[in-house]
Amino acid sequence: MNFASRVLLVSGMLLTAFSSIAADKPRNSNATVHIDINVSSTNPPKFYGTTNLPDGLLPYSLRGDIPGCTVQCGFAGGADIRNGKFSFIVGMPDTNAPIEPDNYTLDIITVDSSQTLEIPFGDPTDPLHTVRFTARVVVSRDSSHIDKASMRFLPFRMDQKYVDDEIAHGHGVPQ
Repeated sequence: MNFASRVLLVSGMLLTAFSSIAADKPRNSNATVHIDINVSSTNPPKFYGTTNLPDGLLPYSLRGDIPGCTVQCGFAGGADIRNGKFSFIVGMPDTNAPIEPDNYTLDIITVDSSQTLEIPFGDPTDPLHTVRFTARVVVSRDSSHIDKASMRFLPFRMDQKYVDDEIAHGHGVPQ
C-alpha cells in the first residue's frame, strides 16, 4: 500500500470515527460543508465564492509570510454570505491601492450556526461547530491568484499546537 493510499484510508477511518462520536448532534449526514473561493487577477485582490453555510458573517484573515512581507502584512474582516454567495476585497477599499506583493495565507474560521453540516476534520466535541478553511494566495505587483491545490479544511482547536503552528509560520500568537 503506497503512502497516498494509506493517507486516504486513515482519513476515511478518522471521518468515520468522528461521525460516530458526533452522532448525538442533529446533523444532516448527506451534506458536508462546502466553500469554494476564487480571486480576481488584480492587486488588490477581490475574493468571491460560494458556500452552503447559512447566511450571515464569514470572518476571514489574509496574512503575509514573514520575512517577505514587511509593511502592511495582515488584513481581516467579514464578508456577508447571502444565498450561498460572498465576496470581499482586501487592502484599502477606499483607495483601491494594491497590497504588498508576497505569499499570503487566507484563513476562514467560522461556525455552522445551523448545526446541520458535516465538517471535514471537525472536532466532535466542539459545541460551536467550528469550520476552518485555508488557502495560499500569491500576490504580485499587479496580479493575484489562489493556489487551488492548497485549498483545504483543517481541524480547529485553539490549543498549544495551533499556537505553535501560527508562530512557526511567522504569524505571531493568535488573539
